[in-house]
Amino acid sequence: MALYLIGLNLDSPTAHYRVERGFLNELLRGIYIDAVDNADDVVLQLQGISVLLSKHMLW
Repeated sequence: MALYLIGLNLDSPTAHYRVERGFLNELLRGIYIDAVDNADDVVLQLQGISVLLSKHMLW
């Protein structure tokens, strides 16, 4: 699973180039994943991670 965020680990021109060539898929504006990854799986994994982090932060 690879998640790319504009400004964090990917710049906008590179993202657009990779989308045009079929290497990335755009989930939302500025959020991309590898074209071979299943978007539903990526989102569910991120949701699980955020729940774990939020529970840890509430101690």
